[in-house]
This record gives sequence, structure tokens and C-alpha cells, in this order.
Amino acid sequence: MDSPQILKRKNLKVPRSGNWTVEEIHLLIEEAEQHKDILRSKLTNSLHLNDKNEKWLGITEKLNALGIQKRNVDQIKTKWNNLNREAKKTFTETIKERKKTGGGPCPTPISPTTEKLIELNKDSTSFVGITGGFTTSGFEENKGIIELFMYIYISRLYIMSI
Repeated sequence: MDSPQILKRKNLKVPRSGNWTVEEIHLLIEEAEQHKDILRSKLTNSLHLNDKNEKWLGITEKLNALGIQKRNVDQIKTKWNNLNREAKKTFTETIKERKKTGGGPCPTPISPTTEKLIELNKDSTSFVGITGGFTTSGFEENKGIIELFMYIYISRLYIMSI
């Protein structure tokens, strides 16, 4: 039987794998939490990439050992990225809800799995933003600061050109 990559190249339909069970998701989160420093590493040399690949293979073996569904490394990485994306979205929406003045329906409660992912990622800058930074969506509120930075930047460029 052809692999999913070969089927894609032949423009044939790739068979869909089963839905993820709660047990699989919990095991994935537990394993990723144990190896979060290696899995999150942005270093791309061969030593770090080999470590990452070994950890993902180990996680894959443990998930497949459950005997629920046979999954490959790419499926597991995709699920991990999707879980983190959803947790980040939920975290951002929760922060927005807290800033509102009230009224209207209560926000939906956060699932324990999402809470675990938020706790796991709370120190990640891609998750919570840069401390002391400001968003461009509030440009009018920050207009004075932005103009000051631009003035300083242009002044330095002018002085360097003299």
C-alpha cells in the first residue's frame, strides 16, 4: 500500500485517521511537558534537530503503544501545534473578556486540557507577548510614543550621515 505522501502526489484521497481520544491528548501533553525545552528549542543545528526528532519519535511510540490509533510523527506534531494554537486563542479571548465592563452572557469556561496548555506556555513570548511592548492596533493611543521613536531614529540617521 502506498504511503500518504505518495497518495498526495498521485492526487488520490488520503485515508482519514480516527479522532483523537482524551487519553491520547493527555499523553501527548504529558510527554511534551517533560521534553518542552527540547521541543520548543529554536536552534536548528543537526544536534538539536536530532534531539527533537528522537523526542517526537519517542512520543509517537508511546502514543501508538496505547493501541487506540496508529499515528505518525507528522500527525502528532500537527495535533500538538493545533492544541497550542487553540490554547493561545482561548487565552487571548479570556484576556479580552476580562477587560470588558460586564453585561451579557458569561464567557465559556476553559477546559482542563486548555488550562494545562496555557500553564505550560505561559512563559513563552509567542504566547503572552513581549513585556513592555505595545500593539499597533492601539496606534492612536500610542501615536505620541511612535512619533517620538521615529523622531529619534531619523535624527540619529541624519547625524550619522553628516
